[in-house]
Amino acid sequence: MAIFTLRKLLISLHLVSAVAASAISLTPRSVADDLNRLIKHPGAQITVRTRWSEFEPPAPAVVVSPKCESDIKAVVKYCAANKIPLLPQNGGNGWAAFSFNTTGVILNMAGLNQVTISQDKKTAVIGGGAIISEVIAAADKAGVLIQTGNCNCVGALGAGLGGGYGNLIGEFGMAVDNILSLRVITPEGKAIDVSPSSNPDLLWAMLGAGPNFGIVTYATVNAFPTADRNAWLTSLTFDHSKIAQVAQAIQDLPLLPQQVVFLILANSGDGKNTPTVLVTGYLRGGDETSGRKAFASLYDLGPQTNSSSITPYTGWNVANDFFCGRGGRKPAFTTALKDMGASSWPAVWDLFAVFQKQPGAENTAIVIERYNLAKARSVGRGATAVQDELRFDSFANGIVIPWYKDAALDTQALDFASKVRDIWSFSPNAKANPAYINFAHGDEELVAIYGSSLPRLKELKSKAKESSDQRHAKTGQAKPSTTVKQAQIADDDDDDDDSFGLCEGEKDATGRDEHDDEHEQEGHADFVGQHWGRTFPFSLLPLLPLSSAPSRHAPNRKRQHETAHEAPGPRQPSTERARTAHGPWQLPSRDWSNTRHDRLEPDKAGAILVDDPKRRPLRLTTLQNIAIMLVDNVSPTVQTIANALTDKLSPTVQIIANTLTDKVYPTVQASAHLLANKMQPTMQTIAIMSANVKYPTIRPKHANAAFLAVWLILVLYCYSNSYDDPSSIFFNEKLAFRERFSLVRTTNAEHLIEVLTYGPPTPKIERLPGTKPFLCIGVPSVARNTVSFLPQTLATLVDTLTDEERSTIHLVTLLADQDPKDHPAYEAPWLDRLVDEAIVYSAGNWTLPPQPEGSVTRAIPYDVRQAGRGTERVENMRLDHSVVLDACRSTGAQYFALVEDDIVASRDWFTRFKAGIADVEQRKAFHPKAPDWLYFRLFYSEIFMGWNSEEWLGYSRVIFEFYILALVVFLVLRRTWPAASLGAQGKRTVTTYRHTSAWMAALVFGLWLPALIVLYFAAGRVSTHRMTPWSSDGVREMPNYGCCAQGLVFPQRHLDMIHDMLVTPPFNFPGDMMLEDVARDKQLKKWALEPSVFQHVGLKESSDGTQRKE
Repeated sequence: MAIFTLRKLLISLHLVSAVAASAISLTPRSVADDLNRLIKHPGAQITVRTRWSEFEPPAPAVVVSPKCESDIKAVVKYCAANKIPLLPQNGGNGWAAFSFNTTGVILNMAGLNQVTISQDKKTAVIGGGAIISEVIAAADKAGVLIQTGNCNCVGALGAGLGGGYGNLIGEFGMAVDNILSLRVITPEGKAIDVSPSSNPDLLWAMLGAGPNFGIVTYATVNAFPTADRNAWLTSLTFDHSKIAQVAQAIQDLPLLPQQVVFLILANSGDGKNTPTVLVTGYLRGGDETSGRKAFASLYDLGPQTNSSSITPYTGWNVANDFFCGRGGRKPAFTTALKDMGASSWPAVWDLFAVFQKQPGAENTAIVIERYNLAKARSVGRGATAVQDELRFDSFANGIVIPWYKDAALDTQALDFASKVRDIWSFSPNAKANPAYINFAHGDEELVAIYGSSLPRLKELKSKAKESSDQRHAKTGQAKPSTTVKQAQIADDDDDDDDSFGLCEGEKDATGRDEHDDEHEQEGHADFVGQHWGRTFPFSLLPLLPLSSAPSRHAPNRKRQHETAHEAPGPRQPSTERARTAHGPWQLPSRDWSNTRHDRLEPDKAGAILVDDPKRRPLRLTTLQNIAIMLVDNVSPTVQTIANALTDKLSPTVQIIANTLTDKVYPTVQASAHLLANKMQPTMQTIAIMSANVKYPTIRPKHANAAFLAVWLILVLYCYSNSYDDPSSIFFNEKLAFRERFSLVRTTNAEHLIEVLTYGPPTPKIERLPGTKPFLCIGVPSVARNTVSFLPQTLATLVDTLTDEERSTIHLVTLLADQDPKDHPAYEAPWLDRLVDEAIVYSAGNWTLPPQPEGSVTRAIPYDVRQAGRGTERVENMRLDHSVVLDACRSTGAQYFALVEDDIVASRDWFTRFKAGIADVEQRKAFHPKAPDWLYFRLFYSEIFMGWNSEEWLGYSRVIFEFYILALVVFLVLRRTWPAASLGAQGKRTVTTYRHTSAWMAALVFGLWLPALIVLYFAAGRVSTHRMTPWSSDGVREMPNYGCCAQGLVFPQRHLDMIHDMLVTPPFNFPGDMMLEDVARDKQLKKWALEPSVFQHVGLKESSDGTQRKE
């Protein structure tokens, strides 16, 4: 169809005002038209960009997305000839304001995103448009490590040319230290090689100040082959009262080369925008033991929460994907720190807490990055243009990121961020203090950005300008006027470049532009200094003929992950990453679209007018309109599926592939022989029986079209049925997290509490004398800083039970405050009528007053261990759990349920619990030698039930069986379907039949089955279980991890062991985390009721700040 044969698509220009440019009048339309004719390769685009930060955004007229060097050179020469500011862009994560001419052109390098690894795995070639996630994906696929930055959506070479801090800096140095050579387009539009042996001075300047001197189309860098590409990651949160201690601990931490530590002030993610102190740690090749030892000084401070995991290379940066969220205003400030200055951090916290509470400013953050710089310093002073002050004199880098929505907060944001920078600065003038170029705001002095490298950079810039002037004089030409025609520039460009950046149809020239400009119009592009990762706001203005105002930062683009050796393609939306355990810095959802595809308006006759003199107007047919709809609406969904599988399942797929090769392949061979020997007679019989049957003619293209239609319907069905599944790529938090259920159940509970408080007395349901309860429920509760949900929790546990069911349950609650009178439920009239046992603590001189007849309240000593009791949250939580466990253990109940006081229960929770527990016990009875079970969950996050690497063998087995079944069906149909009905139109010969049969096999096994498998995994494990008609509610085995104690049921036989575990020091970990270790060490199974029968009370949490009111 014609719509797919268009080589380029002009996007509506968002600025159409005329702008004077020297002797002629240039408008965005004219610039776009000229560049559209110059860009001659398929896939290149001219479009309008959307800003990553909306703070004083740039106003470019045109965005060009080239596919190869010749396109870049054409654009550079055009902009040079017409004196148009040119902004090369890679990742486009700009921190601050950006002064940019409205006739300016952004050169988006996204099309040059190839990443290839050498055969010996010691070097890699990275395209100028590759972002960090693409480099990491290619490196991991090849089994190597490459030094990159820590943010997936940032341009790899942009971040690297500015210096390049990253997780591997302690082992391999800065990114610039690992760049071996560059391919550069100069401001005159000339492509040259830059290396230690060719243009060594330019190489030195590019490694730290590259955007002042040219555009990098690709770079050759060091790669480090290794099989160990895992890292131990940890996340710790602290109360802000300990912030000075945390800063001092980071100051004193002896970092290993493999170790990195970040201090972050951010939103805690509790739904109430509570600020928190977060520390994240990284240790390559570490495990839980070595990791805790490396960060011992921080663990010793007693974090409020902590989590850790061993993470593969492709997941190291996932927790930083929060930075990739587009939109909002983000005028960041940065500076280098001489030391942590622990005593200053309470003042920093106060400034942060005030601004972070402003409306829409909840994502504001402050970040300290500390690395081991020994390897980076080993290259010596002056080795690159990166200022020595950062390598040798700084301790860490600090970044303040006011992140908000309302422009009315601009003044307050700038004041807040600059005050924090002033506190950190070790120079009297903070604007002159050393600052990392990739984080800079734009108001710093040049000496702050380039430091001791500034004099030599100015000298080299001056020489470059003089050389350009001499070339003009040598050719006898004046500086180009603005009347230079674009056609002249394009026609002379016959010196095509290196094969890495070649477009289809270009020859791979051996001479790389050694004299390609001898017969061309000369010019010097008005480069606006742009560092292609995080943006580059600092031009050497006195010497470089750039735009008249200091340039700032560029728009963002978001892109999919691509692996090595892939052909470059247009960027597509990337999928939402799931919230990780390494910190609260994740957004629940994000718009990943990177461009606005505004199609040209059709004329009155319905034709699309293409701005190309070689093409006649094209009329859109109905089929073309459908194609456009599919491209615009379905393609993003398909790309989202592919991206999610690349991001989440790649490690699992690699393991599956290895196992298939080593273990499953022999089984496949045996199965094939068995099918050949055993099924051939059956196949022949079927063929004879079906000889006289009339079959419809099937052609591959028709069959493929039908399958695609069915597959798209299935995509829509999965989308509409899995939006509430966190393990699905279709997950939509806004639709999933609805409060209707909890509101209904809360209303039911409040009605019961009201009846028990104000209604007439009713007989309390008692257990029959001499009988033991079937289930004992323990609910510990403390006074909260906000609101107590204990009444709703207790009421929803009993309000739907029959009298018989209620008589089998013993309900215990612990009012766990040191002073029971602090708890709102103490002496509440409904308490004695709702629970079977209420326990309070007796501390100090306080004793429980005499209770009225019928009271179920009793007191126990606060020091439950008789060995002293501390004030830390984890210790008190475990001891509280032990109290309710001990109370239930004494009843002799078959099962004990530990329930937290911030949940509501479904109306049928007890019925489903009994059925589920019977199922679990029945499984154990049928298999006496099977492992025992430790717990049965009634509450869990559904993401824990998603796909995971632990069950990869089961997934591979199912896929294998699916392929075998499809193979059998295909062979049967191939045997029974007449050759005359399985071929192309016209003469149907045996050759045609075999050719068509081969095509059908390729479609079935190469496209259809993979597409169905992809959709199955993309829809999410919870959703597929729910959507398949043969599935039903029941129990599921938990993977080797779990979370939370909102609803854990234990058999009576394990209570002694669990009680001892809870009361035995040290109190470093919560009880629910320790249970995971117990299950692993003792080989005990863990089960969960699916779906859950408990959930949190809406989107709220039951505490704010410290858990206990006192």
